[in-house]
Amino acid sequence: MMSFDEFHANCYSKAYRSALRLTKNHEDAHDLTQEAFVRAYQSFSQHDPERSTEGWLTVIIHNLFLDQCRQAKRRPQTLSTTDLSDQHPTFELIDPEISAEEKLLANTFSEPIEAALSRLPEHDRQLVLSNLSDASPKALAASLGCSVGKINVKLQRAHVALKRMLLAEAMEPAR
Repeated sequence: MMSFDEFHANCYSKAYRSALRLTKNHEDAHDLTQEAFVRAYQSFSQHDPERSTEGWLTVIIHNLFLDQCRQAKRRPQTLSTTDLSDQHPTFELIDPEISAEEKLLANTFSEPIEAALSRLPEHDRQLVLSNLSDASPKALAASLGCSVGKINVKLQRAHVALKRMLLAEAMEPAR
């Protein structure tokens, strides 16, 4: 069995890249990665060594990101400075009505893809988003306790559904 130090050394850079794709910000990605490793450390002794540790960590990162987005939604609307080094700082209005998935989609995809993803069933959407944020089908299968073949079939079906939605939208006459 791998020690936690080995796990950390082997997985840190991939975990950071995955977090950076979600957050689009180096500081937030670093924080998210650190929190994910804290969570992984807390339950490392209970992790099944037969399952993929990278997939497990990717799922932790994805879930932490969604949790953080949900927490931000529950907070009262506030103003935050985006750059204090300026003489004239700019302010950004934080919208508490944006859901965690909407934030994830807004940080990652174009409007048509975002719309098509939002129309997918919840389970398929989460599977596609996890896969797009660096989780391999093998890692997803290990973390969900099913076969790689089943994950590949579900991903293929979800991708076909997305493609159909995007083609249908592209074929619609302009309004």
